[in-house]
Amino acid sequence: MSITPYQAKYLAFNLTRRFPPGSVEKLKVRAKRDAAITWCAQATTYSTGHGGKPWRYILIPHDDIADNMTIAGLAARHGA
Repeated sequence: MSITPYQAKYLAFNLTRRFPPGSVEKLKVRAKRDAAITWCAQATTYSTGHGGKPWRYILIPHDDIADNMTIAGLAARHGA
């Protein structure tokens, strides 16, 4: 099936107007978060089975990171 340039613009317009600005990026972040949570669960299963430490995922907004912050502090602030 072939579409005309007009139809392509119409489809693009209708697909993009359904989402508020930034929402597609939010969907990408959520998908990456879900994959990272799965990764951490699998890594924890392997690691703890071989004498290692558990893994956990923490989503830290980029604008919350400063030079004087520690990983423990960020984890306490944003961790679950």
